Amino acid sequence: MKNSLPIVLILLLAFSIWACEQPESPDFQVNHELEVPLSVEKTYPFMGEGDALIDSTSEDYLDLFSSDGDGMVSLTKEQDFDFGDLNDAIPTVDVPVKTLNTQVGELNLTDFNSGSGNAGSASFEDIFGFTPPSQGTFISAGSTPTPANIPFNTDFFESAVIKQDGSLELTLTNNLGMDLDQLDITLNSDNEIVGSSTENNFLDDETRTTTISIPANISATNPLENLNADVSASWKGQNKKEGDEFIVNSVAGQNLVASQVTAALESQSFNNSGTSTVDESSFEFQDSEDFVELSTGKLSIDITNKINLAVPSLDITFPDIRDASTDNPLVLNLSNIPSSSQNGGNFSTTTDLADYRIYAENGTIDYNISATTENTQPDTRTINESDLLEATVDLNNLEISRAEGFINTDVVLNEDVTGDGNVDVFNDDEAEVTNIDGISDISDRISGLTFENPILSTIYNTNLGVNTTIYAIIAGTDNKGTTEYLTGKDGTPYQVQSGEIPNELEVSGQPATTDQVIKFSIKPAGNPDPNQGELGSNEFNSSNTNSSEFFSNLPNKISFVGAAVINDDGTIVNPVIFDPSLGLDLPLNFSADAATFTDTLDADLGSLPGEGDDQSLEGATLTLNYTNALPLELGLVLTMLDENGNEVFQKPPEGEEKITVDGAGIDGNGYVNQPAESDIQISFSKEELKALNRTRSIMLDVEINTPQQQAVRIRNDDSVTLQIQIKADITSTVN
Repeated sequence: MKNSLPIVLILLLAFSIWACEQPESPDFQVNHELEVPLSVEKTYPFMGEGDALIDSTSEDYLDLFSSDGDGMVSLTKEQDFDFGDLNDAIPTVDVPVKTLNTQVGELNLTDFNSGSGNAGSASFEDIFGFTPPSQGTFISAGSTPTPANIPFNTDFFESAVIKQDGSLELTLTNNLGMDLDQLDITLNSDNEIVGSSTENNFLDDETRTTTISIPANISATNPLENLNADVSASWKGQNKKEGDEFIVNSVAGQNLVASQVTAALESQSFNNSGTSTVDESSFEFQDSEDFVELSTGKLSIDITNKINLAVPSLDITFPDIRDASTDNPLVLNLSNIPSSSQNGGNFSTTTDLADYRIYAENGTIDYNISATTENTQPDTRTINESDLLEATVDLNNLEISRAEGFINTDVVLNEDVTGDGNVDVFNDDEAEVTNIDGISDISDRISGLTFENPILSTIYNTNLGVNTTIYAIIAGTDNKGTTEYLTGKDGTPYQVQSGEIPNELEVSGQPATTDQVIKFSIKPAGNPDPNQGELGSNEFNSSNTNSSEFFSNLPNKISFVGAAVINDDGTIVNPVIFDPSLGLDLPLNFSADAATFTDTLDADLGSLPGEGDDQSLEGATLTLNYTNALPLELGLVLTMLDENGNEVFQKPPEGEEKITVDGAGIDGNGYVNQPAESDIQISFSKEELKALNRTRSIMLDVEINTPQQQAVRIRNDDSVTLQIQIKADITSTVN
């Protein structure tokens, strides 16, 4: 658009020259005074059509100016900004691939018995060396001639490699019908002695336990196997009682830890638990209610069972991954995990995580594993403490539909065209640029205006449910290339402090500074909805920003780059809606202190007499009558220009006071309430009269001032009326 703010004063000069034929003699002179009305009357309304100072009906000004109920004129404009989208503000939750290891671990050997029944026994004859006599028969004192060997019935136990010192606890029953003074037991692993114990005063029909230490130096080449015991006894003379057997009731390990066991194993249950860490760089789970809800995602589990035992049942529970509708935790009930000897123990499964929520308080996801192994009896298997069941858990392709918690992200609003990670306000390919059409005409012809309360608004529609701060460079450039930056005043929410400017914002390739950046907040949506946003706005006016200085520069181009910084508790839904626009409300309520306006008028005065002509211009007076209903004081300088645009002379001469046109009287609100009326007479010196006919155009320099530089307001029907007259004295010489 094109805009024209100042008053254009059109001065048209016309001269009528009377001349007569020249007789050769006698010489005589004829003087004439002519009064010619150059313009009857012309009224220039501020805004309208035809002769208006601003032709608001032209295409350039259409929809740019408006007036309120009082007729006050405002320059208004609303421009949509295209930032693409703000979906980069949606936090990401990265859960590194986690390997859950459930290791067999140390093998604690406890019950060595095979099924039911005693572990072993020795007969009376084995211990005493003779056939047991009848009850009541006296038996003399003696001792076992040859130790009796008792093989232990441990069919389900084959061998073990003992890792650390422990012991075997043997439960013994004396059912020999004789009190034993001393009982010696030597424990053997196959044919090797492992340890021994002695029991004294072992009475008939008594059951007691004895402990035999097992050293840790039993290796895989010499394991604990084929357990048996050599038993010998001594006794005092006594009568034989009922009974004829020595019984080993049970064999049990006490703190007996093995690194390897070969045995026929019953079904075993084992449990494990642990945590997986979540990357909280853009979203923090600060309390138990914080969550991210997934629109898509997969939980992939790859299991490698390195235990030579099949796992018929394996349950993995994730108490921090819950169904969004039921709040039930995710439980994977897996079955038929093969042993290491079957299919390499490999097993895989994938679970869809859509509509699940992740509650990872303090950045961790808990998991629990519960498994049951197969029953191998009567077959034996060898297992080692280092054997493990390995489950690799991968939460992948996670897309968030909703996040509630502490969001910490930084999003550049403009496209990074250069690929350097930054956006430059003076790179038109990166910056969002809005042109205020028509204001260029004002900027071309006016300088020095100070607008009192111009308003620039950011208007937006958003579903962001979290406090968001926009850091922006808003640069206004006039048609001469002068740039002013919109900034917040000290102590206002729009002021930017040193150190808080996002690194991505640049001005001509350099990091932006506090005198180039403004910040403002996006009001959180009360009910974030992925399908619709809520309206909000920020108003930058003269009380909270430098908007007066910004718009007094008369920018015809406003460039914007920005970054959104989110660092607060709140809610984000996917997709993020953020539709911003820039609103301009520039009431023509301004003060002017020597604002200037320049215009050049065609004025060919070549027909006037000059030096050497028979006719001479003895004098001329220009009278300007005006009725000024504009609240502006005008100071005029008329510069006569020749055909090459060079100055002939100016009125008034340089150094003298300008020609004054009084401004209209105004009321307390700055509106015109009393037009100014007067006339101005302009005369010319003899030297000026001689040069006047060289004039081909007149440059009109107008200095604009508001009364005492106070703020004034302009209505669309404010106007100025001019009436111009001239009196010229011309002398014709007749020879």
